[in-house]
Amino acid sequence: MNVRRAKLEDVDLLMPLVERLEAELPPLPYPEDPAEFERGKVEKMVREGVALVAEDDGGAVGYVLARYGDHGPTTVYVSDLWVDANARGRGLGRELLRHVAEEASERGSTHLVLDVDSKNTDAIAFYRHLGFEEGAKILRAPLDALMQPVASKAESIGAVHVQSDDAQAVERVVTEYLPRLDRGASATVASGRAWTWRASTSWKRRCGTM
Repeated sequence: MNVRRAKLEDVDLLMPLVERLEAELPPLPYPEDPAEFERGKVEKMVREGVALVAEDDGGAVGYVLARYGDHGPTTVYVSDLWVDANARGRGLGRELLRHVAEEASERGSTHLVLDVDSKNTDAIAFYRHLGFEEGAKILRAPLDALMQPVASKAESIGAVHVQSDDAQAVERVVTEYLPRLDRGASATVASGRAWTWRASTSWKRRCGTM
């Protein structure tokens, strides 16, 4: 097994491997980059990034592509990592990443970053075994869903009965703790019989943190 740096004349070799990788990934809900654009990205990584080919008996059985600086000046981002099904289980994926790490370290990089589809459980297990940790999630939504009118939020109303002759203390506690339930909450404190004070509160339910 031999791992070597790819040259520009290897782009024609790499493009069919890129297609085989994409064919194994879960499909996206939107079109992928056209072939010409994808080829341009591969050529740029061969020239400026890291592009490695793994060969066995003279044939390509794996490759890795990476570029510098996508997530900060000391990062190297791996966009593609693929090993032929017949060559898996022999540590080739790990070896390709090791070569990337060595090259990136010589350029002053400190971290390797990559994306993996949440449905690709085998790949997730592989990367976790190598020491990768989840740092972010990629979220996506169709634009039609985001352009729908916002539904009105339901209002919730409740009441709490407290037996006390200190109305100011009741008001102080309600004022202090109610915003913890909801920033837009409001309350009124009213007296009742036998030193009972009723705190009626209302707020609109929300989901999200933005």
